[in-house]
Amino acid sequence: MSNAIIDTAILTEVADAIREKTGETAPIKLGEMAGKIESIQGGGVEWPVKATLSPADAMIPCDITIDDFTGFSNTSYAFQYNSNVRKIITNNFPGGNMATGMFSYSGLEEAEITSEVTKLTGTFSTAKKLRKIKFPTTPLATASNPFNGCTAVQEIIVPSMDWWANSYTGTGASTYPNYNSLINNVTLKDYGGNELTNAIIKDNDTGHYARLTISSISHGGIQSSMDNYMFNYSRFIADVSIPSTIKTIGTYAFAYADFGGHTLTIPDTVTSLGGYCFQYVANLDRLDLPSSLTSLPGSCFATTKIKHIYVPDSVTNIAANCWNGAGSNINRVAVHFTRTTPPTLASASNMFSTYTDVYVPAELVNTYKTATNWSTHASKIKAEP
Repeated sequence: MSNAIIDTAILTEVADAIREKTGETAPIKLGEMAGKIESIQGGGVEWPVKATLSPADAMIPCDITIDDFTGFSNTSYAFQYNSNVRKIITNNFPGGNMATGMFSYSGLEEAEITSEVTKLTGTFSTAKKLRKIKFPTTPLATASNPFNGCTAVQEIIVPSMDWWANSYTGTGASTYPNYNSLINNVTLKDYGGNELTNAIIKDNDTGHYARLTISSISHGGIQSSMDNYMFNYSRFIADVSIPSTIKTIGTYAFAYADFGGHTLTIPDTVTSLGGYCFQYVANLDRLDLPSSLTSLPGSCFATTKIKHIYVPDSVTNIAANCWNGAGSNINRVAVHFTRTTPPTLASASNMFSTYTDVYVPAELVNTYKTATNWSTHASKIKAEP
């Protein structure tokens, strides 16, 4: 892999030479230079500046360090679609603005931002090979979906947890990658290489959250509601209790989360759950729903793998598809009811999956088996052992 330092004066000279050869007058993006040079050479035209070009401008894979961008009037989309630059270290940007789409759709694998950058706008969007990102010591002020579509991200390096928390709670909250980027073994580390836990990642452009390794839920950014997608694809490493300040749990809030055999406690302050909020939850042996709930939303536990779910007597209505697809042939899901009058089911079909068992007190088995819409699932209704 080659290394290069881009000199502003040289690039200006190259751009001027290209315009002289081609007759162009418009500004030339950095990422366009290699192709234009190749085109000129292919046409048999002498190219005297070729010897001064750095590897970054040649058609070979390379790492580059950009010491100073202040000489460029426009760096937007400079490396867009450039498949050769593998690693970028950036030092100085005019006004702290790392321009729109600078590395979008590129083959960039690693980015290190070493100087203060206050603004990112789609800077690395859809750079699908980007796997490592290092942020500077100064938290970003504003950002708009800079890492959207970066599906290969594995490691994010920040100065400290305080830096991360300040960026999360401040105006830089949308700095972080789209949640789809973070589902495959992402680790968050400080400059010393220590893994950080309990760090929230939010993409304000989509409203999605993602979580890394979690040992507790106590972040100051969580107020009265747990937003949509907040803990989806999370990995819990300890028993978790939701703070009593929480009143609502949003759609997909815990979808695809892995509890690692630990427990989840939901306080009685929670009065509503969002649809799909426990979809595909794995390695959670038991969930006791709070008595503050009066209904369960549609597909709340669809395709879940929670082994035992205890529904309180306060729940009187259950929306469609609540346990649709839950469990598997090697991991059945048991749903426990004690309410004397069966809750109202919105529909009969797709309410309980093939791998779901419904347990009620022995004296209520017949009541549940003959109730409206429950009768469709009579074979699944059993007496508590």
